[in-house]
Amino acid sequence: MAKVDTIAGVVSLHGKMGKVCFRTLKSGQVIMCKLPRKRAQKKTSEAQTSQRERFGAIVKKVNAVMQDATQRGLMEVLYKQYGKRNETLRGFVFRQIDKMLQK
Repeated sequence: MAKVDTIAGVVSLHGKMGKVCFRTLKSGQVIMCKLPRKRAQKKTSEAQTSQRERFGAIVKKVNAVMQDATQRGLMEVLYKQYGKRNETLRGFVFRQIDKMLQK
């Protein structure tokens, strides 16, 4: 739904009306653009489906490790020894679980 603030003219205009979208920039300039047309959903391939399932399984295990205080403490010790420079603890745990599942 488009919204218009009117105080001595149009102050701001944002939202969509039909197939047109309105935006107000910080400078006060109102921009009108055409909405992109929706594309048909493609079916996922077997490889994509298996990758999503694999990723979901790893994320569940990472969440379980992060919630368990004992396992998290062990992972923090390993992270200090073997963690990469720009890596979070969660990323380190994810990488370790992924390595275990690949073997």
